[in-house]
Amino acid sequence: MRLIPVFVICTVLLTGNSVLNAQGDAPEKVDFNFMDFKTDLGKLKGYKFVKHGQKFRIVISNLNKSLWGISDSTKQQSYNTDMPDVFKGIKLPGFLNLMLPAAQADTLLASQRESSTSLEEINNLFKSINAGKQVLTGAIGLNNDFKNLYANCDETYSVIESKLFAKVNEFLPGDAGERKSQPDALRRYLKGTVFNSIEALDKLKKIIPMYFYLLNLNIQSNTVNTIWNWKNTPPPKAPIEIYRTAGRAAQRAELENELIKAHMEFIKATLTNAEATVVEMQKFLDDDKINELINNYNLINESNWTYYSDEMKVKEDEFNVKVIISALKPLACNVQSKFIIDADYHTYGGVKIDFSTGLFLMTGSEDFLGRDLYYKPIDSSNTMIKSKDGGKRLQLGIGGLMHIYWRSKSKVKWAISPGLSTTTSFDGVNFHLGGSLITGGKNRIVFTLGVVLKESKILDRQYVVDKSYPKAQLPEAPPTIKVFPKFGGFFSLTYNWNKLKKQ
Repeated sequence: MRLIPVFVICTVLLTGNSVLNAQGDAPEKVDFNFMDFKTDLGKLKGYKFVKHGQKFRIVISNLNKSLWGISDSTKQQSYNTDMPDVFKGIKLPGFLNLMLPAAQADTLLASQRESSTSLEEINNLFKSINAGKQVLTGAIGLNNDFKNLYANCDETYSVIESKLFAKVNEFLPGDAGERKSQPDALRRYLKGTVFNSIEALDKLKKIIPMYFYLLNLNIQSNTVNTIWNWKNTPPPKAPIEIYRTAGRAAQRAELENELIKAHMEFIKATLTNAEATVVEMQKFLDDDKINELINNYNLINESNWTYYSDEMKVKEDEFNVKVIISALKPLACNVQSKFIIDADYHTYGGVKIDFSTGLFLMTGSEDFLGRDLYYKPIDSSNTMIKSKDGGKRLQLGIGGLMHIYWRSKSKVKWAISPGLSTTTSFDGVNFHLGGSLITGGKNRIVFTLGVVLKESKILDRQYVVDKSYPKAQLPEAPPTIKVFPKFGGFFSLTYNWNKLKKQ
């Protein structure tokens, strides 16, 4: 078909967009001298683009944090990523929740009284791990408290230090004494918590197999002594009470076995979650998070002169960084009391997938469009199957396209575009594949040309159009069948108006 070369050309042009000009690109690290604010701000705003996949950070030097408070935000956003309803037939699984379930003391079955000590110990070990998790969660909150106190711009250093001392003493199980002894006390407490949880997990792995062994013995006893006897050597049906008593005993044994199995599965699942929790606790230790906590504690002092923004990896269509620097108190120097760094960058590079919706015009052979058949009488006993002229018709459809392309600095892009549509009479689904010309940015119009596949109604292959048949051999209406696929061509005009997806 003539559409295939167009599709190939679009593919070549799409690939060609990967050769990009680096002019005006923001570097991974922007050094900003606070003493030369206006000059450096002009350089920062002079950048227009960031490359997809690169990391971005602002470093501000010569900034006295005892005089200036800082608030910052970075965000990314993509546009035209809302999936049209026509694509929403597939449902993906959600993320797993690996939180440790609370140990259930009431899972103990009446038939496991001999194992109650083991179950109590298992529950206590699970609780120990859960308690350790809560301590580390509290440590994360404490670390955030340190950061907040460090960023406090309303209170004096002595007040901040006093609050720091009180928060650490509240977190620790005992009195750490003077401030200089708090870091070591924190380190010992957190390391001890991790080691206790590791030890509890090791004990669980030793105790649970023996506990399961006893439970399996119970299942075996129920099966051999009660269930098997009932199924293979049931008592006589008379007297009826003995027969019913044996039957009820077998039913109870089967139910008890099922409850034991469910109880074992619950413990297995809880153990799995406990292992995941301990792995995270071990990672907390291996990643040196405890020293990070201590370092943040020690950062609460009067000396820090360099500010680092959060490092963010560029992965969306637009990137924004904003830093507000405000005087904490009246300044002795004659400078303005507030500075704002606010810069937006467009992303280039990296494969982008987004969507658009709109109108489709489809054309093709008469079989593609679907034949409109009728009988044309020849004489009193013969007739002919005729097809109304449909070869020059266009079918109108509505639907959506998925666009796969390489981000570029230009507002004109080429894309490969699969999609779906339906006719305005909603009588079927059409499958599209084409090359698209995308014009615009957040607001854009897309022109697409390509091939379309659909199910069409055609004349039954046992018959031929324009051939004479005896009326008696023909059904009441011209015989038709539905076939798939039938190929045709399409042109679409789709759009998407400023639909932003925030990260």
